[in-house]
Amino acid sequence: MQRAYDAFRQGEIAKTGVMVHYVIKEVDRGEPIVVREIAFREGEAQDAFEKRLHVIEWELIVEATRKVLGDEIAVCEDLPVNLEKEGTFGD
Repeated sequence: MQRAYDAFRQGEIAKTGVMVHYVIKEVDRGEPIVVREIAFREGEAQDAFEKRLHVIEWELIVEATRKVLGDEIAVCEDLPVNLEKEGTFGD
């Protein structure tokens, strides 16, 4: 993330990307499941870029999981979520 942002600030690149891939023995060499290009925004601060990138990463993890598991995934919109303690379920 840092290298890509630095390269953008130096005018070397205009976009970066996110990839979710199969895990194999060799690091980052698995077959891609989903890939998305992300354009940098002129004047965007690094922390804003990182937040935007993380949101896209989270979306892609879900998309890749659905793609791999297909119909085996059930989307549960009625899960009880405790909003006072983000990330906890039920009470």
